[in-house]
Amino acid sequence: MPLFPSILVSCEDKNDNGSSVFPQGIGSGDPKPNGIVLWTRVNPEIFDNHQITVEISEDSSFRDILISKTEYINLQENFTVKSYITSSKLNPWQKYYYRFRYKNHLSSIGMFKTLPEKNQEIEKVRFGVLNCQDYSVGNFYAHRYLAQEDLDFVLFLGDYIYEYSFDKEADKVLRKLNLPSGNEIASALEDYYYLYNTYKSDMYLQELHRKFPFLVVWDDHEYANDCYGYNAPDHFIKDEEYLKNLRTAASKAWFYSMPVDVQVESFDKIKIYREFCFGDLMKIILTDERSYRSSHPCGERKFQRYLSQGCGEEKSPDRTMLGEEQLNWFFYQLSSNEQRWTVWANPVAFMKLKLDNRYISFDSWDGYQYERDLILQKIKQIQLKNLFILTGDLHSFVGGFAQLDEENIVPEFITTSATSSNLDEIVPIDVDLLESLVSLENEHIKYFNSSTNGYTIVEMTKDYTDIIFKSVDIQNADKGIKIKRNFRLYLNNTKFIEY
Repeated sequence: MPLFPSILVSCEDKNDNGSSVFPQGIGSGDPKPNGIVLWTRVNPEIFDNHQITVEISEDSSFRDILISKTEYINLQENFTVKSYITSSKLNPWQKYYYRFRYKNHLSSIGMFKTLPEKNQEIEKVRFGVLNCQDYSVGNFYAHRYLAQEDLDFVLFLGDYIYEYSFDKEADKVLRKLNLPSGNEIASALEDYYYLYNTYKSDMYLQELHRKFPFLVVWDDHEYANDCYGYNAPDHFIKDEEYLKNLRTAASKAWFYSMPVDVQVESFDKIKIYREFCFGDLMKIILTDERSYRSSHPCGERKFQRYLSQGCGEEKSPDRTMLGEEQLNWFFYQLSSNEQRWTVWANPVAFMKLKLDNRYISFDSWDGYQYERDLILQKIKQIQLKNLFILTGDLHSFVGGFAQLDEENIVPEFITTSATSSNLDEIVPIDVDLLESLVSLENEHIKYFNSSTNGYTIVEMTKDYTDIIFKSVDIQNADKGIKIKRNFRLYLNNTKFIEY
Protein backbone atom coordinates (compact mmCIF):
# COMPACT_ATOMS: atom_id res chain seq x y z
CA MET A 1 0.00 0.00 0.00
CA PRO A 2 1.41 3.45 -0.84
CA LEU A 3 2.24 5.87 1.93
CA PHE A 4 -0.84 7.98 1.20
CA PRO A 5 -3.59 5.79 -0.34
CA SER A 6 -5.58 7.12 -3.25
CA ILE A 7 -9.21 7.99 -2.68
CA LEU A 8 -12.08 7.56 -5.08
CA VAL A 9 -14.06 10.80 -4.90
CA SER A 10 -16.93 12.30 -6.78
CA CYS A 11 -16.41 15.28 -9.05
CA GLU A 12 -17.90 17.40 -6.28
CA ASP A 13 -15.49 16.15 -3.60
CA LYS A 14 -12.30 18.04 -2.89
CA ASN A 15 -9.32 16.11 -1.62
CA ASP A 16 -5.75 17.25 -0.95
CA ASN A 17 -5.23 14.67 1.81
CA GLY A 18 -7.16 17.14 3.94
CA SER A 19 -4.14 19.24 4.91
CA SER A 20 -5.90 22.60 4.62
CA VAL A 21 -9.21 21.50 6.14
CA PHE A 22 -7.79 19.03 8.67
CA PRO A 23 -4.39 20.59 9.51
CA GLN A 24 -3.72 18.23 12.44
CA GLY A 25 -4.57 15.12 10.47
CA ILE A 26 -6.67 12.28 11.83
CA GLY A 27 -6.23 9.56 14.43
CA SER A 28 -7.74 6.52 16.10
CA GLY A 29 -7.35 4.96 19.52
CA ASP A 30 -8.65 2.80 22.36
CA PRO A 31 -10.01 0.01 20.13
CA LYS A 32 -12.63 -2.48 21.28
CA PRO A 33 -13.77 -5.73 19.62
CA ASN A 34 -16.58 -3.76 17.97
CA GLY A 35 -15.52 -0.18 18.51
CA ILE A 36 -12.96 2.59 18.11
CA VAL A 37 -12.44 6.29 18.91
CA LEU A 38 -11.75 8.48 15.86
CA TRP A 39 -10.32 12.00 16.06
CA THR A 40 -9.67 15.05 13.92
CA ARG A 41 -9.62 18.84 14.04
CA VAL A 42 -11.20 21.22 11.53
CA ASN A 43 -9.38 24.36 10.49
CA PRO A 44 -11.25 27.22 12.23
CA GLU A 45 -10.45 29.54 9.32
CA ILE A 46 -12.70 27.54 6.97
CA PHE A 47 -15.33 26.59 9.57
CA ASP A 48 -18.93 27.47 8.70
CA ASN A 49 -20.86 24.31 9.54
CA HIS A 50 -21.17 22.43 12.85
CA GLN A 51 -21.69 19.00 11.29
CA ILE A 52 -19.05 16.56 10.11
CA THR A 53 -19.38 12.97 8.92
CA VAL A 54 -17.27 9.94 9.81
CA GLU A 55 -17.16 7.10 7.28
CA ILE A 56 -15.80 3.57 7.83
CA SER A 57 -15.23 0.95 5.17
CA GLU A 58 -13.65 -2.48 4.83
CA ASP A 59 -11.65 -1.28 1.82
CA SER A 60 -9.65 1.85 1.08
CA SER A 61 -11.74 2.70 -2.00
CA PHE A 62 -14.87 3.27 0.14
CA ARG A 63 -17.03 1.72 -2.58
CA ASP A 64 -19.13 0.25 0.20
CA ILE A 65 -19.41 2.45 3.28
CA LEU A 66 -20.00 0.27 6.31
CA ILE A 67 -20.71 3.04 8.82
CA SER A 68 -21.58 6.69 8.29
CA LYS A 69 -22.09 8.81 11.39
CA THR A 70 -22.77 12.52 11.82
CA GLU A 71 -20.78 14.25 14.53
CA TYR A 72 -20.56 17.83 15.78
CA ILE A 73 -17.43 19.93 15.98
CA ASN A 74 -16.40 21.01 19.49
CA LEU A 75 -16.26 24.75 18.83
CA GLN A 76 -15.28 25.63 22.38
CA GLU A 77 -12.64 22.89 22.45
CA ASN A 78 -10.25 23.84 19.70
CA PHE A 79 -12.56 22.76 16.83
CA THR A 80 -11.82 19.11 17.60
CA VAL A 81 -13.96 16.09 16.77
CA LYS A 82 -14.10 12.87 18.79
CA SER A 83 -16.27 10.11 17.42
CA TYR A 84 -17.01 7.11 19.66
CA ILE A 85 -17.92 4.26 17.34
CA THR A 86 -19.55 1.09 18.64
CA SER A 87 -21.28 -1.12 16.09
CA SER A 88 -22.13 -4.76 15.43
CA LYS A 89 -20.91 -4.05 11.89
CA LEU A 90 -17.35 -4.00 13.22
CA ASN A 91 -15.83 -7.44 13.72
CA PRO A 92 -13.13 -8.34 16.23
CA TRP A 93 -9.46 -8.26 15.18
CA GLN A 94 -10.14 -6.86 11.73
CA LYS A 95 -8.64 -3.96 9.84
CA TYR A 96 -10.85 -1.06 8.72
CA TYR A 97 -10.46 2.23 6.86
CA TYR A 98 -11.96 5.54 7.91
CA ARG A 99 -12.13 9.15 6.82
CA PHE A 100 -13.84 12.39 7.74
CA ARG A 101 -16.05 14.37 5.38
CA TYR A 102 -16.58 18.07 6.06
CA LYS A 103 -19.05 19.45 3.53
CA ASN A 104 -17.40 18.32 0.29
CA HIS A 105 -13.89 18.07 1.76
CA LEU A 106 -12.36 14.67 2.53
CA SER A 107 -9.61 13.91 5.01
CA SER A 108 -6.83 11.46 4.28
CA ILE A 109 -7.72 7.80 4.80
CA GLY A 110 -6.87 6.29 8.16
CA MET A 111 -6.62 2.68 9.27
CA PHE A 112 -7.34 0.91 12.52
CA LYS A 113 -7.62 -2.64 13.79
CA THR A 114 -10.26 -3.63 16.31
CA LEU A 115 -9.43 -5.65 19.42
CA PRO A 116 -9.98 -9.41 19.44
CA GLU A 117 -12.62 -10.90 21.70
CA LYS A 118 -11.27 -11.56 25.17
CA ASN A 119 -11.07 -15.35 24.73
CA GLN A 120 -10.19 -15.31 21.02
CA GLU A 121 -7.10 -17.30 20.05
CA ILE A 122 -4.39 -14.94 18.81
CA GLU A 123 -1.06 -16.05 17.36
CA LYS A 124 0.86 -12.75 17.36
CA VAL A 125 0.66 -9.10 18.38
CA ARG A 126 3.20 -6.54 17.18
CA PHE A 127 3.29 -2.95 18.44
CA GLY A 128 5.53 0.09 18.79
CA VAL A 129 6.43 2.00 21.95
CA LEU A 130 7.08 5.74 21.90
CA ASN A 131 7.39 8.59 24.42
CA CYS A 132 8.99 11.97 25.15
CA GLN A 133 8.64 13.86 21.87
CA ASP A 134 9.95 17.38 22.51
CA TYR A 135 9.11 19.35 19.34
CA SER A 136 11.73 22.01 20.05
CA VAL A 137 14.86 19.86 20.00
CA GLY A 138 14.52 17.28 17.25
CA ASN A 139 12.76 16.13 14.10
CA PHE A 140 10.15 13.42 14.41
CA TYR A 141 12.18 10.88 12.44
CA ALA A 142 11.42 8.14 14.95
CA HIS A 143 7.78 8.57 13.97
CA ARG A 144 8.68 8.42 10.29
CA TYR A 145 10.37 5.04 10.64
CA LEU A 146 7.87 3.66 13.14
CA ALA A 147 5.09 4.41 10.64
CA GLN A 148 6.84 2.09 8.18
CA GLU A 149 6.70 -0.86 10.60
CA ASP A 150 4.04 -3.58 10.46
CA LEU A 151 2.10 -2.87 13.66
CA ASP A 152 -1.22 -3.55 15.32
CA PHE A 153 -1.07 -0.38 17.45
CA VAL A 154 1.24 2.20 19.05
CA LEU A 155 1.69 2.48 22.82
CA PHE A 156 2.49 6.05 23.89
CA LEU A 157 3.89 6.30 27.43
CA GLY A 158 3.65 10.03 28.02
CA ASP A 159 5.12 13.46 27.30
CA TYR A 160 3.19 13.84 24.05
CA ILE A 161 3.81 17.59 24.35
CA TYR A 162 6.21 19.65 26.43
CA GLU A 163 4.72 22.57 28.26
CA TYR A 164 7.43 25.06 27.36
CA SER A 165 8.30 26.99 24.22
CA PHE A 166 11.73 25.36 24.01
CA ASP A 167 14.13 23.32 26.12
CA LYS A 168 16.64 25.72 27.69
CA GLU A 169 18.90 22.86 28.79
CA ALA A 170 19.14 21.20 25.36
CA ASP A 171 22.39 21.12 23.41
CA LYS A 172 20.50 22.10 20.26
CA VAL A 173 17.19 23.88 19.80
CA LEU A 174 15.63 23.16 16.41
CA ARG A 175 12.53 25.33 16.66
CA LYS A 176 11.10 27.71 19.23
CA LEU A 177 7.38 28.01 19.81
CA ASN A 178 5.41 31.15 20.63
CA LEU A 179 2.78 30.39 23.26
CA PRO A 180 -0.38 32.54 23.03
CA SER A 181 0.12 33.72 26.62
CA GLY A 182 3.53 35.14 25.72
CA ASN A 183 5.11 33.12 28.53
CA GLU A 184 7.81 30.49 28.11
CA ILE A 185 5.76 27.89 30.03
CA ALA A 186 2.14 26.99 29.31
CA SER A 187 -0.02 29.19 31.53
CA ALA A 188 -3.56 28.86 30.10
CA LEU A 189 -5.83 26.50 28.19
CA GLU A 190 -5.00 28.29 24.92
CA ASP A 191 -1.31 27.49 25.43
CA TYR A 192 -1.98 23.78 25.74
CA TYR A 193 -4.22 23.69 22.67
CA TYR A 194 -1.57 25.63 20.75
CA LEU A 195 1.02 23.01 21.71
CA TYR A 196 -1.17 20.10 20.58
CA ASN A 197 -1.97 21.91 17.32
CA THR A 198 1.71 22.55 16.68
CA TYR A 199 2.92 19.04 17.52
CA LYS A 200 0.12 17.44 15.49
CA SER A 201 1.00 19.57 12.49
CA ASP A 202 4.12 17.44 12.04
CA MET A 203 3.73 15.24 8.95
CA TYR A 204 5.49 12.23 10.48
CA LEU A 205 3.38 12.24 13.64
CA GLN A 206 0.28 12.61 11.45
CA GLU A 207 1.28 9.63 9.35
CA LEU A 208 1.82 7.47 12.42
CA HIS A 209 -1.62 8.39 13.77
CA ARG A 210 -3.17 7.78 10.36
CA LYS A 211 -1.83 4.25 10.09
CA PHE A 212 -2.28 2.84 13.60
CA PRO A 213 -4.55 3.22 16.63
CA PHE A 214 -2.87 4.64 19.75
CA LEU A 215 -3.07 3.58 23.38
CA VAL A 216 -2.05 6.70 25.33
CA VAL A 217 -1.26 7.68 28.90
CA TRP A 218 0.11 10.98 30.11
CA ASP A 219 3.21 11.71 32.13
CA ASP A 220 4.22 15.10 33.52
CA HIS A 221 4.88 17.41 30.56
CA GLU A 222 1.31 17.28 29.35
CA TYR A 223 0.88 19.59 32.34
CA ALA A 224 4.14 20.62 34.05
CA ASN A 225 7.55 19.14 34.82
CA ASP A 226 7.62 16.67 37.75
CA CYS A 227 4.01 17.42 38.61
CA TYR A 228 1.99 15.55 41.23
CA GLY A 229 -1.73 16.18 41.27
CA TYR A 230 -2.12 19.87 40.44
CA ASN A 231 1.26 20.74 42.00
CA ALA A 232 3.93 21.99 39.59
CA PRO A 233 7.23 22.52 41.42
CA ASP A 234 8.98 24.26 38.50
CA HIS A 235 6.16 26.55 37.38
CA PHE A 236 6.85 30.25 37.83
CA ILE A 237 3.40 30.80 39.36
CA LYS A 238 2.89 29.16 42.77
CA ASP A 239 -0.69 30.21 43.59
CA GLU A 240 -2.68 27.10 44.57
CA GLU A 241 -5.98 28.09 42.98
CA TYR A 242 -4.24 29.10 39.77
CA LEU A 243 -2.42 25.75 39.55
CA LYS A 244 -5.65 23.82 40.18
CA ASN A 245 -7.28 25.62 37.25
CA LEU A 246 -4.19 25.12 35.09
CA ARG A 247 -4.15 21.36 35.81
CA THR A 248 -7.81 21.22 34.77
CA ALA A 249 -7.01 23.11 31.57
CA ALA A 250 -4.13 20.78 30.73
CA SER A 251 -6.31 17.71 31.31
CA LYS A 252 -9.08 19.13 29.16
CA ALA A 253 -6.69 19.90 26.30
CA TRP A 254 -5.25 16.37 26.50
CA PHE A 255 -8.70 14.79 26.49
CA TYR A 256 -9.95 16.71 23.46
CA SER A 257 -6.66 16.25 21.58
CA MET A 258 -6.29 12.49 22.05
CA PRO A 259 -8.34 9.62 20.56
CA VAL A 260 -9.02 8.16 24.01
CA ASP A 261 -12.08 6.71 25.71
CA VAL A 262 -11.60 7.51 29.41
CA GLN A 263 -13.89 8.34 32.30
CA VAL A 264 -14.44 12.05 32.89
CA GLU A 265 -16.31 12.86 36.10
CA SER A 266 -14.98 16.40 35.70
CA PHE A 267 -11.84 17.70 34.09
CA ASP A 268 -10.03 17.74 37.41
CA LYS A 269 -10.99 14.07 37.87
CA ILE A 270 -10.15 12.23 34.65
CA LYS A 271 -9.62 8.51 35.17
CA ILE A 272 -7.13 7.44 32.51
CA TYR A 273 -5.94 4.11 33.94
CA ARG A 274 -7.45 1.25 31.95
CA GLU A 275 -6.68 -2.15 30.41
CA PHE A 276 -6.95 -3.80 27.00
CA CYS A 277 -7.11 -7.54 26.28
CA PHE A 278 -5.76 -8.88 23.01
CA GLY A 279 -7.61 -12.17 22.90
CA ASP A 280 -6.00 -14.98 24.86
CA LEU A 281 -2.51 -13.65 24.15
CA MET A 282 -2.00 -10.39 26.05
CA LYS A 283 -3.44 -8.02 28.61
CA ILE A 284 -1.90 -4.56 28.68
CA ILE A 285 -2.43 -2.44 31.79
CA LEU A 286 -2.03 1.36 31.57
CA THR A 287 -1.49 3.31 34.78
CA ASP A 288 -1.65 7.00 35.72
CA GLU A 289 1.40 7.98 37.75
CA ARG A 290 0.76 11.72 38.12
CA SER A 291 -2.79 12.30 39.35
CA TYR A 292 -2.72 10.43 42.66
CA ARG A 293 0.91 10.41 43.75
CA SER A 294 2.37 11.97 46.89
CA SER A 295 4.87 14.81 46.76
CA HIS A 296 8.55 14.09 46.20
CA PRO A 297 9.99 12.54 49.37
CA CYS A 298 12.83 14.90 50.26
CA GLY A 299 11.52 18.23 48.99
CA GLU A 300 10.71 20.01 45.75
CA ARG A 301 13.98 21.77 44.98
CA LYS A 302 15.89 20.22 42.07
CA PHE A 303 18.81 19.00 44.19
CA GLN A 304 16.24 17.25 46.42
CA ARG A 305 14.60 15.52 43.45
CA TYR A 306 17.68 14.52 41.47
CA LEU A 307 20.92 12.77 42.49
CA SER A 308 19.84 12.68 46.11
CA GLN A 309 21.28 10.39 48.77
CA GLY A 310 17.82 10.16 50.26
CA CYS A 311 16.27 11.32 53.49
CA GLY A 312 14.35 8.23 54.64
CA GLU A 313 10.98 9.50 53.44
CA GLU A 314 11.44 7.65 50.13
CA LYS A 315 10.74 4.44 52.09
CA SER A 316 7.73 5.71 54.05
CA PRO A 317 4.55 3.59 53.95
CA ASP A 318 2.53 6.82 53.88
CA ARG A 319 3.74 7.63 50.37
CA THR A 320 1.91 6.53 47.23
CA MET A 321 2.46 6.63 43.49
CA LEU A 322 -0.83 5.11 42.29
CA GLY A 323 -3.23 6.08 45.07
CA GLU A 324 -5.31 3.55 46.99
CA GLU A 325 -8.10 3.11 44.45
CA GLN A 326 -5.81 2.69 41.45
CA LEU A 327 -3.47 0.38 43.37
CA ASN A 328 -6.37 -1.95 44.30
CA TRP A 329 -7.54 -1.89 40.68
CA PHE A 330 -3.98 -2.68 39.54
CA PHE A 331 -3.72 -5.65 41.90
CA TYR A 332 -7.05 -6.93 40.58
CA GLN A 333 -5.82 -6.64 36.99
CA LEU A 334 -2.70 -8.63 37.84
CA SER A 335 -4.58 -11.33 39.76
CA SER A 336 -7.47 -11.78 37.32
CA ASN A 337 -5.42 -12.09 34.17
CA GLU A 338 -6.48 -14.91 31.84
CA GLN A 339 -4.07 -14.06 29.02
CA ARG A 340 -0.71 -15.73 28.36
CA TRP A 341 1.23 -12.48 28.75
CA THR A 342 0.74 -9.40 30.94
CA VAL A 343 2.25 -6.03 30.01
CA TRP A 344 2.39 -3.09 32.37
CA ALA A 345 2.52 0.26 30.54
CA ASN A 346 4.32 2.24 33.22
CA PRO A 347 5.26 5.91 32.58
CA VAL A 348 8.23 6.33 34.98
CA ALA A 349 11.13 4.02 35.87
CA PHE A 350 10.12 1.23 38.26
CA MET A 351 13.53 -0.38 38.82
CA LYS A 352 16.13 1.02 41.20
CA LEU A 353 18.48 3.51 39.57
CA LYS A 354 21.55 4.88 41.29
CA LEU A 355 24.64 6.85 40.26
CA ASP A 356 27.54 7.53 42.63
CA ASN A 357 25.44 5.99 45.42
CA ARG A 358 22.73 8.59 44.82
CA TYR A 359 19.25 8.07 43.47
CA ILE A 360 19.11 9.39 39.92
CA SER A 361 15.56 10.67 40.34
CA PHE A 362 12.98 10.76 43.11
CA ASP A 363 10.39 11.58 40.44
CA SER A 364 10.54 7.88 39.54
CA TRP A 365 9.48 4.90 41.69
CA ASP A 366 12.67 5.29 43.73
CA GLY A 367 10.76 8.01 45.58
CA TYR A 368 7.92 5.57 46.38
CA GLN A 369 9.77 2.45 47.50
CA TYR A 370 7.24 1.03 49.97
CA GLU A 371 4.52 0.87 47.33
CA ARG A 372 6.99 -0.53 44.82
CA ASP A 373 7.80 -3.36 47.23
CA LEU A 374 4.08 -4.01 47.77
CA ILE A 375 3.67 -4.49 44.03
CA LEU A 376 6.69 -6.78 43.77
CA GLN A 377 5.47 -8.81 46.74
CA LYS A 378 2.09 -9.18 45.03
CA ILE A 379 3.71 -10.34 41.79
CA LYS A 380 5.76 -12.88 43.72
CA GLN A 381 2.79 -14.02 45.80
CA ILE A 382 0.54 -14.77 42.82
CA GLN A 383 3.49 -16.24 40.88
CA LEU A 384 2.85 -14.07 37.86
CA LYS A 385 5.71 -15.18 35.61
CA ASN A 386 4.73 -13.79 32.23
CA LEU A 387 4.66 -10.14 33.19
CA PHE A 388 7.03 -7.52 31.88
CA ILE A 389 7.10 -3.74 32.22
CA LEU A 390 7.34 -1.17 29.43
CA THR A 391 8.50 2.22 30.68
CA GLY A 392 9.25 5.70 29.34
CA ASP A 393 10.43 9.03 30.81
CA LEU A 394 14.16 8.31 31.33
CA HIS A 395 15.33 9.34 27.82
CA SER A 396 17.44 6.17 27.72
CA PHE A 397 17.23 2.61 26.46
CA VAL A 398 17.38 0.28 29.46
CA GLY A 399 16.93 -3.46 29.82
CA GLY A 400 16.93 -4.85 33.34
CA PHE A 401 14.92 -6.09 36.30
CA ALA A 402 12.88 -4.71 39.15
CA GLN A 403 14.17 -6.31 42.34
CA LEU A 404 12.78 -7.27 45.73
CA ASP A 405 15.49 -7.87 48.35
CA GLU A 406 18.09 -8.14 45.56
CA GLU A 407 16.05 -10.82 43.76
CA ASN A 408 15.10 -10.18 40.13
CA ILE A 409 11.29 -10.28 40.09
CA VAL A 410 10.08 -8.77 36.82
CA PRO A 411 11.82 -7.64 33.59
CA GLU A 412 11.59 -3.96 32.69
CA PHE A 413 12.37 -2.38 29.33
CA ILE A 414 12.68 1.40 29.14
CA THR A 415 12.22 3.13 25.79
CA THR A 416 14.40 6.14 25.07
CA SER A 417 12.93 9.48 24.04
CA ALA A 418 11.65 10.07 20.53
CA THR A 419 13.41 13.46 20.45
CA SER A 420 13.92 14.80 23.98
CA SER A 421 17.41 15.38 25.37
CA ASN A 422 19.12 12.17 26.46
CA LEU A 423 20.32 11.65 30.01
CA ASP A 424 23.91 12.18 28.87
CA GLU A 425 22.93 15.70 27.73
CA ILE A 426 21.30 16.49 31.07
CA VAL A 427 23.93 14.99 33.42
CA PRO A 428 27.32 16.75 32.93
CA ILE A 429 29.48 13.64 32.51
CA ASP A 430 31.08 11.79 29.60
CA VAL A 431 28.47 9.50 28.06
CA ASP A 432 30.64 6.36 28.00
CA LEU A 433 31.62 6.92 31.62
CA LEU A 434 28.00 7.59 32.58
CA GLU A 435 26.75 4.38 30.99
CA SER A 436 29.58 2.35 32.55
CA LEU A 437 28.94 3.78 36.01
CA VAL A 438 25.20 3.15 35.83
CA SER A 439 25.70 -0.46 34.70
CA LEU A 440 28.41 -1.05 37.32
CA GLU A 441 26.39 0.34 40.22
CA ASN A 442 23.09 -1.26 39.20
CA GLU A 443 23.83 -4.95 38.65
CA HIS A 444 20.18 -5.63 37.80
CA ILE A 445 20.61 -3.52 34.65
CA LYS A 446 21.83 -5.57 31.68
CA TYR A 447 21.81 -2.80 29.09
CA PHE A 448 21.93 0.99 29.41
CA ASN A 449 22.21 3.52 26.58
CA SER A 450 21.54 7.22 27.04
CA SER A 451 23.07 8.63 23.87
CA THR A 452 20.40 8.03 21.26
CA ASN A 453 16.74 8.60 20.42
CA GLY A 454 14.29 6.12 18.97
CA TYR A 455 11.50 3.66 19.72
CA THR A 456 10.85 0.07 20.76
CA ILE A 457 9.18 -2.76 18.87
CA VAL A 458 7.42 -5.52 20.81
CA GLU A 459 6.61 -8.70 18.92
CA MET A 460 4.66 -11.19 20.99
CA THR A 461 3.87 -14.82 20.20
CA LYS A 462 2.43 -17.63 22.28
CA ASP A 463 5.84 -18.92 23.27
CA TYR A 464 8.11 -15.89 23.38
CA THR A 465 8.21 -12.10 23.18
CA ASP A 466 10.91 -10.06 21.43
CA ILE A 467 11.72 -6.52 22.55
CA ILE A 468 13.78 -4.58 20.01
CA PHE A 469 15.39 -1.20 20.71
CA LYS A 470 15.75 0.88 17.51
CA SER A 471 17.59 4.18 17.33
CA VAL A 472 17.34 7.07 14.87
CA ASP A 473 19.31 10.26 14.26
CA ILE A 474 16.87 13.10 14.94
CA GLN A 475 19.02 15.54 12.97
CA ASN A 476 19.58 13.37 9.86
CA ALA A 477 16.83 11.10 8.57
CA ASP A 478 19.09 9.61 5.88
CA LYS A 479 21.05 7.70 8.52
CA GLY A 480 18.05 5.37 8.87
CA ILE A 481 17.45 3.15 11.89
CA LYS A 482 19.89 1.07 13.89
CA ILE A 483 19.00 -1.89 16.08
CA LYS A 484 20.66 -1.25 19.43
CA ARG A 485 19.55 -4.41 21.24
CA ASN A 486 17.30 -7.46 20.81
CA PHE A 487 15.88 -9.16 23.90
CA ARG A 488 13.78 -12.31 24.09
CA LEU A 489 11.50 -13.45 26.90
CA TYR A 490 10.28 -17.03 26.90
CA LEU A 491 6.92 -18.02 28.37
CA ASN A 492 7.07 -19.01 32.05
CA ASN A 493 10.59 -17.63 32.44
CA THR A 494 11.24 -14.26 34.07
CA LYS A 495 14.75 -14.05 32.62
CA PHE A 496 15.50 -12.63 29.18
CA ILE A 497 18.27 -13.28 26.70
CA GLU A 498 20.01 -11.00 24.23
CA TYR A 499 20.30 -12.26 20.67
